[in-house]
Amino acid sequence: MKNILIYTIIFACLALFSCSDVLEEDPKAILTPSFFETGQGIEGGVISAYTSFKSMTRQAGMFLTCWGTDEYTFGQQVQNNNWNSYTGIDPNEGDADDLWNAAYPAINTCNGVIELSANAADLTPEQLANLVAEAKFLRAQWYLILVQTYGGATLDLGSGPLAFNRNPTDEFSLNNKQEVLAAVIKDLGEAAVELPDAPRNEGRVWKASALHALARAHLTNGDHASALSAVQQLIPDATSPAANFGAGLMEDFAMVHAEDNHNNAEVLFAIQGETTDRNELNSRGGWQNFFFRPFYVQWAGMNRDVENGRPWIRFRPTSYLLNEVYADKVNDSRYDKSFQTVWYANSLTAGDNRLTGNQELRGIPTWTQEEADAGFVDQSMVGELKFNIGDTAVWMVPGHLKLTEDEKNKRGYAALNPEDYDISAYPSLKKYDAKQRPFPGTSADPNVNSYRPVIIYRLADTYLLGAEAALLSGNTALAADYINTVRLRAAFPGKESEMMITAADVDLDFLLDERSRELNGEFMRWYDLTRTGKLLERVQAYNEQGSPNIQPYHALRPIPQSQIDLAPGYPQNPGY
Repeated sequence: MKNILIYTIIFACLALFSCSDVLEEDPKAILTPSFFETGQGIEGGVISAYTSFKSMTRQAGMFLTCWGTDEYTFGQQVQNNNWNSYTGIDPNEGDADDLWNAAYPAINTCNGVIELSANAADLTPEQLANLVAEAKFLRAQWYLILVQTYGGATLDLGSGPLAFNRNPTDEFSLNNKQEVLAAVIKDLGEAAVELPDAPRNEGRVWKASALHALARAHLTNGDHASALSAVQQLIPDATSPAANFGAGLMEDFAMVHAEDNHNNAEVLFAIQGETTDRNELNSRGGWQNFFFRPFYVQWAGMNRDVENGRPWIRFRPTSYLLNEVYADKVNDSRYDKSFQTVWYANSLTAGDNRLTGNQELRGIPTWTQEEADAGFVDQSMVGELKFNIGDTAVWMVPGHLKLTEDEKNKRGYAALNPEDYDISAYPSLKKYDAKQRPFPGTSADPNVNSYRPVIIYRLADTYLLGAEAALLSGNTALAADYINTVRLRAAFPGKESEMMITAADVDLDFLLDERSRELNGEFMRWYDLTRTGKLLERVQAYNEQGSPNIQPYHALRPIPQSQIDLAPGYPQNPGY
């Protein structure tokens, strides 16, 4: 960590205080601390801190928050499965390094903004206050990630706690969870007062963002009453979909993640996507649009395309998620609106069967005499294609519509019941689909990284945090009100009454399942399970690969060995 403690790399905005509606960035060189004493430096430092969170949307952030839970296990193209199986976890593992190493330069940049910005004479008092408040939020957010991941963090980078560091040192101490959370809560409490009532422009945080993060920090600290207070400042009426400071639930759950609805009123904090050229997109864009894909090209009639995305086959939903958490697929629309279950034929010569080592392309099959004799189709259909381009090629059949073998055979296409799902065949989470192609030369390329913002905090999560705080404070009636507001939005038309619950229905397990129904795959599940003390229990019960191996100490990730090597005496978490 020595190399990050003197200066930080700044990403100054393209135009200081631009009238643009979008958070923009432009890489600059390494800058001296004096740069923080100018308006350009302060603005650039804040944008640099926003940009640092993009590590969450690539491999490390996704592996460390989605895998090894009751929601997701590994797919066929497994990589770094140790995070899911809880075997062979090594402090030298690069994914453990990535969040740690991304956090501290951003934190030190925020320290510089907060400490040195008063000397920026070219800023108005309002501009200065907004930028400092944003820096407090962003510093707190990184420390919250660190404490949830590793259990502690370093507050003194060499010049004193939360001070901008100017001097190289290898003498660091690890602050414990309570010390770090105290700093987080102080920053977020001040940010909730000092931030504006609405975003300054698209992608910037505001009061609603800070109150949400403050509620999460208090819950992580075990202070349920303070968490509930923070939620109630944002959501004064638990039964209303409208909140303070312009925040509100989308009317339709499907609209929250719609590709043309970025940074909507429900979004409280999002990591902004790339808006530059193709080369920068592929080197710096997110990967979230690849990870959840099954190997759909193994089936006849299917070839890789933009509509269906590049299949990396990494994150496979657990049986528990698909069949128990989403057991109600009749009243609750969120399964249908979260998962792609149907693929439509896009090629007469598709079906890349690489999983079995066969590189030949299989065309759409024709009906055979044997199938006609078995009564699957009329004799007149012998020799005809079973389906054509644009027709269903694959259907992941939900449990309540389960087909018999004869019913599957009569359809002609690949129809898989839940027991047929495997490491390469499963419903695909579609929240992160990136089908639009805003960059020249990419219109037909399925291998393009995501350009989209990635939601980290949204208002539905605030309602569920409020429910958690109310439940743990003993107010199950209020917890049910928060949950019902989210469930009402999720109901199929005419099924609203069937979605309502009572106070007697609310316990921690129900709430965790509700969080999965609403938020699955959204970079927080591992944190939810560790915060509520349910990681061990739920992995043992619902994650087949992790179940035999997980131990209590796995509720923390290992401190990166690179940090320990740089700072003799720096402690490692128990068990690693």
